[in-house]
Amino acid sequence: MGKCDKGIPFKESFQRINFLYQAAYLTLTVNPQNTGLVRFYINTLKTIAQRQVLRLDPHLKRTICKRCFSLLVPGLTATIRSRRRREKHTIVTCLECGLVKRFLWRPDHQLWLDNPAAWLKMPSEVDNPTMTTTSSTPLEGAVTNISASAKDLSPHGISQKTETNSKTQESTSEINAETLNTGIS
Repeated sequence: MGKCDKGIPFKESFQRINFLYQAAYLTLTVNPQNTGLVRFYINTLKTIAQRQVLRLDPHLKRTICKRCFSLLVPGLTATIRSRRRREKHTIVTCLECGLVKRFLWRPDHQLWLDNPAAWLKMPSEVDNPTMTTTSSTPLEGAVTNISASAKDLSPHGISQKTETNSKTQESTSEINAETLNTGIS
């Protein structure tokens, strides 16, 4: 038998967490009185994440009440207010238990998971990766992958080579047009 590809670790756990969150949201939107079942789904979701030592996405955690495990849906189980005292912030209040969450509005703030430096590349995505550090000690800087294909990719995944090739094609077509015009006159 050949070696099996292990793929993504904890794939089944993430799929189960995703299913439970979707089931809780759908249950709450269809029947808002059925909060007991929604709490059960969210409690099971958090239990699976804790037992497998998985971190939930911050966007997902912001929609779950820490005290009563209810899903925070604006207008159904939560109220949302905007305040401008001290710093601008949003206040989310759980209608089931009264827990208050505050989220600041900082324009320069970016969650770590939304930062491109937080994402690791799989070995299949990079042809020949060479690991180098950006600082003298490994704790100060992040490890970056440097390869010919990784250098050519922009943050949006679009190859910069195609952009430069199209620019060179435009410039060569302009040169050809100029030589034709000079040859005619």
